[in-house]
Amino acid sequence: MSDINLTFKKELLKLALAKKNNNNNNNNNNNNNNNNNNNNNNNNNNNNNNNNNNNNNNNNNNNNNNNNNNNNNNNNNNNNNNNNNNNNNNNNNNNNNNNNNNNNNNNNNNNNNNNNNYNNNNNNNNNKILIYDVY
Repeated sequence: MSDINLTFKKELLKLALAKKNNNNNNNNNNNNNNNNNNNNNNNNNNNNNNNNNNNNNNNNNNNNNNNNNNNNNNNNNNNNNNNNNNNNNNNNNNNNNNNNNNNNNNNNNNNNNNNNNYNNNNNNNNNKILIYDVY
């Protein structure tokens, strides 16, 4: 083999090795870029998941607060209804008492009238007797 051929082959080998190294470097860079992109995507997914969880927790808290408020409102309404019922009962009792008092007063008035009538009749009768006695 001549020296020229050997030199040519050595140069070809150097070129092939340089190309292989370049390809390997490119592959490594691509792999690193892909890994970085994957890591970024994973981080974004984790952030999104955390945000969603936080939003869900906030919504659940809001729902709980709303439920508590509704329960409080219901309790207040129940208390108000109970108070109204008590007031109505009191009013009814007062009305009944008033009616009873009125009836008692009317009875007393009737009794008084009857007594007066009886007394008047007695007086009239007595007057008649006096007149008869004189004549």
